Amino acid sequence: MVKPSGSRRPDGRIDGVFRLVAVAVTAFGLGSCGGHVPWHHPPHATEPPGLVFSPNGEPLSGGPLGHPACEAALGGWMDRVDSNRDGVVERGEFLADAETQFARMDLDHDGFVTAAELSTYRFPYLAGEPAETEPGPAAAGDGRPANGARHRASRAVAHALPPDISDPVMSADTDLDFRVSRDEFLAQAGETFAKLDTARDGRVTRDAVLKTCPPREH
Repeated sequence: MVKPSGSRRPDGRIDGVFRLVAVAVTAFGLGSCGGHVPWHHPPHATEPPGLVFSPNGEPLSGGPLGHPACEAALGGWMDRVDSNRDGVVERGEFLADAETQFARMDLDHDGFVTAAELSTYRFPYLAGEPAETEPGPAAAGDGRPANGARHRASRAVAHALPPDISDPVMSADTDLDFRVSRDEFLAQAGETFAKLDTARDGRVTRDAVLKTCPPREH
């Protein structure tokens, strides 16, 4: 299960989220080895590319989305969130995106996102976790992955992040009850926006978002 990082990094929670805005992480083989991916570890030739996350924790690559470059993935997210097409993301637009993202992850619509819900939501984007390799049906009657596949996806979510990086969703769990409320998630979104709003003018520029991409390795 994904553990909220607040218990071990209470002062660095938002820094961890900010650094994960565009970090590429891989889930290949982690269901069996159970190890962490070293920071900036270049994937082996047989490993698929990792995931890119939006500032609000939305997967922007993997599965049906393919594996666009970080800059392309975040640029597309920026274009989508910039509802008035003025080239920047204002605080209201950013928080509206956070509201939408929370609703996507809150699968049972009870106002909380649990680690199990997050694993199920991320399942289609996690590389190397095909449901059809599990014994039994590939999906449950409600369309979610079958139990065995969900378990593998949950382990992949738990181990796919580098050890010094907070999960972009579960890090919002400030009361450490292993679930994220809407208020907690929106509070974290506000703090993330403040980090990206480097000019302190209530706007996030494209450059500020793209600068969160990890440096390209040569």
